[in-house]
Amino acid sequence: MAAAAADDRLGRFILAVTGAMPPASATLATTPVPGAPRPLGAITERTLRCYESELIWMCLAPDGGLVTSGYLSIFIGGTDGVRVWSLATGGCRATLQVHSMSVVTLCPLTDGRNRVLSGGGTGRGPADSHAVLLHDLDAAHGGAVVPPMRRFRGHTDSVVTVLELPGGRFASASKDKTVRIWAIETGACLAKLRIDPNTRPEAPLALADKHTLVCGAWTGLSMWDLRTYDAIPPLTASSCAISLLRLHDGVIMSTHAGGAPRLWDVRSGEVVHGLLSLCHDVCLLAQLPSGHLATFSGEQTVRVWDVGGRHCINVVKVPHATAMCVTADGGLALGCHDGSALVLGFPWMRRRAAVVGWVALRAGVWA
Repeated sequence: MAAAAADDRLGRFILAVTGAMPPASATLATTPVPGAPRPLGAITERTLRCYESELIWMCLAPDGGLVTSGYLSIFIGGTDGVRVWSLATGGCRATLQVHSMSVVTLCPLTDGRNRVLSGGGTGRGPADSHAVLLHDLDAAHGGAVVPPMRRFRGHTDSVVTVLELPGGRFASASKDKTVRIWAIETGACLAKLRIDPNTRPEAPLALADKHTLVCGAWTGLSMWDLRTYDAIPPLTASSCAISLLRLHDGVIMSTHAGGAPRLWDVRSGEVVHGLLSLCHDVCLLAQLPSGHLATFSGEQTVRVWDVGGRHCINVVKVPHATAMCVTADGGLALGCHDGSALVLGFPWMRRRAAVVGWVALRAGVWA
């Protein structure tokens, strides 16, 4: 049965080996979605085998490819742990040469030059093991091993989050309890910001607007003015934020261990509303180009939400996920504990609204 005709079913296609990815229009076997509300259309599922062990992080490359990092980098000296994949063919286009420790964060740049930042490391060590690396993905073809074009040195412990900022800058958060602001083209460190020493190791970052940087802290959200790098009075919550996401309307969404996610109006310092019907174990967030919110929770489900209506419109049972990002066609990619990447497609979203390319959307946010 074709996926497009299965309005109340989940289409599944499992690709067990690296090779040609099936087109979205392929005929797929279908199974019911346990416990799901009546969906608005079919969901297609494809699996890409990336690593033999855990996939750590992933991001959408500016050219539409998928960049992944896996624990393989620990065992073979960092030459194969970050890979660039074609979602059209399922093939590995290239590997990115990184430092010898694991890469735990990836950040694509949206300046039109097809580049990606990576950070990681394990524990305190040589400066290079905690450097943020910049790679040119135009060279990531034909099985090449791509060396970094620039290294940003300064952190003294593992880098856990990297975030692109307006004005040719980016921010990196580290277990050394600092957030550093860097100039992408010169490599200069523009500012060194102190964060709460009790902050969780993840130290998530987000932009509330083009002048306000937000970091998940032990008791809420720490903030800084990116024009002066001065601290702004923090927002208080009852527990530490473990992930942050800026929604298309400028609201910041935070998830908290053991608690419901919150939506923040940073300017007023108030919680807009809590999505109380969300399960209390959400750890991964992504907003689809259609405006819908995707969440992954510890109960191993992806839920698609109508944020304005505060209700769930789809539930998909998936393996344990470690990372999640939007794909260029408006779908969703999940990095899984078994080393695979699960790619979900939402044909009904493309029918309901014009698909706005994720790269074009990001590029226009701070224009």
